[in-house]
Amino acid sequence: MSTDTDILKEHWLPYANALTRKWPQLTEDDLRSIGGDVDRLKARLQERYDFTPEQVQHEVDAWYREEGQR
Repeated sequence: MSTDTDILKEHWLPYANALTRKWPQLTEDDLRSIGGDVDRLKARLQERYDFTPEQVQHEVDAWYREEGQR
């Protein structure tokens, strides 16, 4: 996977806020459950947005690239 999972875990709070801007269907409970774990994030996005595994991978990678440029 191209997303650096350690960075996501280390900086979870600011990323969690950015996630809810990108995917507003994620709830506070979702964010607590995800806790910086990329696999949990992808699973929750598939559940909330009915993404295929390929779509969710693309979405997460694109989001991560966008956030990395900020």
